[in-house]
Amino acid sequence: MKQKFAEGLLLSAICAVAFAVMFGHFTGVKNIALAFAALGLLAVALMRERPPADAHYAPWPDAGLLVPLVLWMTWTAASLAWSVFPAASAAAWVDEVAIPTLGFFAFYRIASIGRPAASAAGARSAKARPRERAVGAAPSNALAAPPEERDRADRPRSAVAFEASCWVATFLLAALSLYGVNQLAPELPKPGVLHFYERVGHTSTFALIVLPLFVAMSVRPATRLAGLSGAVLAIVIGLVSLNRFFGVSAVVTLLIGLAPALRRRKILTCVLLLGVLAGLAAALTYSNSERLPGPGNNAGQSKSQVFEHALDAQRWRQSLQRMVRVDPRPQIWHAYAELGMRHPWLGVGFGKPLPAYAYAEALPPDLTSQEPHARTHSHDLFLNTWLQVGVVGLVLECLLFVALIRAFLRTAPADVWLRAAGVALVCGVISKNLTDDFLWQSTSLAFWGQAGWLLGRARLSGMIRYRMASGRSVAMRRLRRVGN
Repeated sequence: MKQKFAEGLLLSAICAVAFAVMFGHFTGVKNIALAFAALGLLAVALMRERPPADAHYAPWPDAGLLVPLVLWMTWTAASLAWSVFPAASAAAWVDEVAIPTLGFFAFYRIASIGRPAASAAGARSAKARPRERAVGAAPSNALAAPPEERDRADRPRSAVAFEASCWVATFLLAALSLYGVNQLAPELPKPGVLHFYERVGHTSTFALIVLPLFVAMSVRPATRLAGLSGAVLAIVIGLVSLNRFFGVSAVVTLLIGLAPALRRRKILTCVLLLGVLAGLAAALTYSNSERLPGPGNNAGQSKSQVFEHALDAQRWRQSLQRMVRVDPRPQIWHAYAELGMRHPWLGVGFGKPLPAYAYAEALPPDLTSQEPHARTHSHDLFLNTWLQVGVVGLVLECLLFVALIRAFLRTAPADVWLRAAGVALVCGVISKNLTDDFLWQSTSLAFWGQAGWLLGRARLSGMIRYRMASGRSVAMRRLRRVGN
């Protein structure tokens, strides 16, 4: 009973966190949920009761992931010793390292504990033939169940609650995005319910983070409708935000997430991807016309004319060329790369805004006048990491991402869709942060939480299928001995 209470507390807390991180000005709810998640994680970790017979437990992540994670945490914490603003580095370490790590382990732990929501194996074993019950062949019946029943059998209750919370949050965020579609630009006021809409860059990142989960859900019979609708809602959120780089990251995520289907349903997968590419290209053209100055903007045009032009291939090429020519990011990268050579090995201290604090006065005046956001950060995840914690920190961060991808690839191939979703999550988020740095505070928590959840579910799924298969082989051997 104590164990079930601790697991229920942890599950409720991570569902609240998964919901709260999707919206702005939910800091109080998120922090309270994180506090309960920490208590639940501690209680589950220290629980000494024997696991219930109907539960499956996957172990903690292996050393191949834990060692790079500990090294990354240690180096970023050590950077406080040479930070130009130690107080800011300490606060950033808590927000960007400690809390996301807590979220990763909390999400992983509850995802790796499985009690079937509808135990088809148990129901069928109760009706087993007397001879099979005598030799203990219930696992054979579990594996012999139809795919829909077997899907429900190894889908734990925690998955039902977590997926429902993610879907509800995505639905509400999509509704909020469509409601204020003309007021989402960062410089515009957001009255009423739009007060809870996070900035467009962060919101599109949240949509990208939940997209792999919905892709994995869409292939399971029990969650197909929720997965397909959730994926559509996530893409809608990203497109409505007019974030110009969401499209590229979404294509990367979908390509990797749908990779298991390429061998079996090549034509259908190609048609779907072509449709997604066409829609994203049109959205990119529209976003460039809305945001970038130049002769190709949308002044004086109706929305229907804008979308007609977005579908024109020539205008799309012109829009892409203008984006490359006008976008200030290459200048920002060049300026920060030159300034970062002052502290190449150790950096200026951990924290996303610290390089801007340290080099604010040294940035070229023409760059800051053209692009005020140049004073905030370097607009590239890896460049910003190098500026903060030097070459050593950059290598450790790359090793951490590689270790996370490797952890997904090493899971048992019982559910290739969860494995593909995990790899798609990491690659999609990295691709989006090549032109910005959104792994910060709530977005970092959302990323590591989803990574922990998908990894825990992938390892649990492999364990359940392995035990069911082992039970079947044992039962078959017993049947052969009885027959002989």
